[in-house]
Amino acid sequence: NEGIVYAGHNKGEMRAYDIETGKSAWKVKDGGSFHSTPIVYKDLMIYGTLQGRLFARNRVTGNLKYSVELGSGVETQGVIYKDRLFVHLRNHKIFCLDAQTGAIIWAYRRSMSNKTTLQRASRPFISKDKLYVGFADGYLAAFSIQDGSLLWETKLAEGLKFLDVDTAPRLFFGKIFAGVSEGGIFVLDPKTGKVLSKLPFSSLRDIKLIKEKIFIGTKKGKIVVLDENLKPVKESRTLNGAVTDFAVWKDRFVVAGTI
Repeated sequence: NEGIVYAGHNKGEMRAYDIETGKSAWKVKDGGSFHSTPIVYKDLMIYGTLQGRLFARNRVTGNLKYSVELGSGVETQGVIYKDRLFVHLRNHKIFCLDAQTGAIIWAYRRSMSNKTTLQRASRPFISKDKLYVGFADGYLAAFSIQDGSLLWETKLAEGLKFLDVDTAPRLFFGKIFAGVSEGGIFVLDPKTGKVLSKLPFSSLRDIKLIKEKIFIGTKKGKIVVLDENLKPVKESRTLNGAVTDFAVWKDRFVVAGTI
């Protein structure tokens, strides 16, 4: 961010590098391991470890502003909204914290009855003071960002195992899109949680809106493009493995996948 790139090292270090020269700007030893992407907020760089500790450091110097023990692995990137930080943990718990101080404002713990999940946590999504989160029990839920009260929940996946709502919820064209690990992508009313339709694509991660078109990276190794009416208008050639992430770079796609 602003000339600095951040990366967690398997030696338990968080490192910062000058993006132009590649030289080290700073590094600190946290003694943990990293899975989620750091987030930059004002003068802070905020990240968590798989051991359950959240850190906020000065993004230029690396000096520690605060650290908080959350009790379970931080597997997804945090989300900042109105000076609050929202984090989804491996143990299906949601924390809302003051982004400047690390003070916990509220927390929500999801009780899981099913035993077999992929144990992935989807990144929360916020729109119009509502927090949308997909859980490993197959439910998508909406919360008030003020106090964490549950506004609605909708079950998307059926069955006994691998029900995880893995694809991070997104709001496109006034509708919520959320994907299930072993199913399709559901389109819902953001106010009520009612399922409006289901798209026949399975996605491991993100859905993106680019130039008023919806782009979906699928488990079958394709990038599918939909118009506003959710009609396919284009698809890529089949790649060798599922698409796990993609980005636009110089009018081309950079794609990551699994074999």
